[in-house]
Amino acid sequence: EINVQCEEIVFEAFLSWIDYDQKRRSDRLAQLFGLIKLPLINKKYLTDHIDTNETFKDDPLCQMLIVETMRYHLAPEKRSTMQSIRTKPRKATLGSLYCLGGMDTTKGPQTIERYDFRTRSWQLDGHLNTRRWQFACVILDKKLYVCGGRDGLKTLNSTELFDFQKKTWNVGPPMLTNRHGLGVGCIGGPLYAIGGHDGWSFLNTVERFDPE
Repeated sequence: EINVQCEEIVFEAFLSWIDYDQKRRSDRLAQLFGLIKLPLINKKYLTDHIDTNETFKDDPLCQMLIVETMRYHLAPEKRSTMQSIRTKPRKATLGSLYCLGGMDTTKGPQTIERYDFRTRSWQLDGHLNTRRWQFACVILDKKLYVCGGRDGLKTLNSTELFDFQKKTWNVGPPMLTNRHGLGVGCIGGPLYAIGGHDGWSFLNTVERFDPE
C-alpha cells in the first residue's frame, strides 16, 4: 500500500536502511528484498544498480529474485504467465486525473474536470471546443491530445490539445480520417491513431502525427 512515484524510490529506501547497519540487518535482507516490485523497475536501473550490487551477491534468494526479474524483462511475450504480487503496480498519488467529454442526458458536457490526489478534490479546468464522446486521449510532449470521437450527429476527425505548462486548450491538426472508438498511442515521439469507426464501417487503417 506504499504510495510512490516509481519503484526505484522503494529500492533506494530499502538499500539505505540495510547499509546503515548491514551487520545487524542482513538477516532481513531477503525478506525485505522480496517485497520490492522488481519487475516494475527500469531495466537499465536494474542492470546498473541491482544486478551488480555486492549486497545481494551471496544471498541465493535475492539472486533468484533478480534472475526472475531479468527473465520478466527479457521475455515480454511470456509476462502473462509470470504475474505475481511483484508485477502489480502500486497506487499512484502524484499528478492529476482528468475527466473530460462523455455523454449526459442532454447533448454531452464540454467541461473538463481535474482531480487532485493531494487535496482529494475536483476542479473545473476548462472546456473542450467541441462536444465529444467515444474519443481517445494520449499525452505527448507535455500536452494532452484529444482525438476524434462523436458529437452526437457525426464522427469527428478534429483534435484538441491541452498544454500542461500554459494551462491552455487549443485546436490541433485534424486527422486524415473521421474516427470514433479509436485507439491512440505514442512510442518515442509520433502519435498513432488506430482503427475505430468512421460512421459507416469499422476501420483497419493507421495514421501518424509527428509534432516535429
